[in-house]
Amino acid sequence: MLKVVSLLSLAIIFLTGCNDSASVNEYLTLDDDQKISDVQLSASYPVPSSLEQIEREADLIVKGKVLGIQSFGEYTEEGDLTSTITEVDVLEVFEGETDSERILVAEPYRLTDEGIEPVGHYVPLEAEEEYYFFLTDSGEDIWMIHFMGFGKYHEEKEVSNQSITSFSSYEDIKAYDFLSSSEANKYSDIKEDVLSEYSK
Repeated sequence: MLKVVSLLSLAIIFLTGCNDSASVNEYLTLDDDQKISDVQLSASYPVPSSLEQIEREADLIVKGKVLGIQSFGEYTEEGDLTSTITEVDVLEVFEGETDSERILVAEPYRLTDEGIEPVGHYVPLEAEEEYYFFLTDSGEDIWMIHFMGFGKYHEEKEVSNQSITSFSSYEDIKAYDFLSSSEANKYSDIKEDVLSEYSK
């Protein structure tokens, strides 16, 4: 099932939710057997043409290690969609500035009784893994992953032209960096450039 998210809702995704959050140094987790929802939220967003475009528009480019989830995205009583908020340990800064060694990153998915419900092709970050991030500043001490899934890259995870809803559980998608029936080739090309430029 495909649900459509308006551009306004997509912007609201990156606001912090008011759901239960993990306390300091305690994180929420996605269990391996957590199922993937049949519902996939859809939204209009620009697809980058190149790494250069992503770099030009990003406010912060870093390599970071995912520490854990602070809060899961949800629908508020007002009907707005919030993002999942994940804490990341900054290992290296390539461009931009951050005053903290740890940052909060907004991920475009939520967790419901039906399972993980992503926006578009987005694959959730995996705890304890390292990624290259291309981020934009939300102005609320939370960084947004630019261009949706095109703003994060793992050195070893795979890319597939399958839909995320074709998988059954979180364990099934952990091996993947990006899942999309229409944009996998573009992502693969940009990922090759990312690793060539930053993985040295």
